[in-house]
Amino acid sequence: MSQKVRKQVEGIFGWMMTMGGYGGRRYRGVEMSRLAGYFLATAYNLVRMANLALYERLGPLVGMICLGCRAPQESDGPPSPC
Repeated sequence: MSQKVRKQVEGIFGWMMTMGGYGGRRYRGVEMSRLAGYFLATAYNLVRMANLALYERLGPLVGMICLGCRAPQESDGPPSPC
């Protein structure tokens, strides 16, 4: 079970590093780096909420947008992060 949870958590951090640009050292200091992490986590949650709302509204007939690669996903159920 811990491997499943780890995959979910690693997927979120992978999105933050690739799509959000959080991979390198962009800010100096702990406070600014922490604030950037909070903003990226908020952006991830907003994109995820938009995908969930789109799925609830339009149903499984609509191809969902993947959070990581922006390619259409199979829509068997609610969208899941890559």
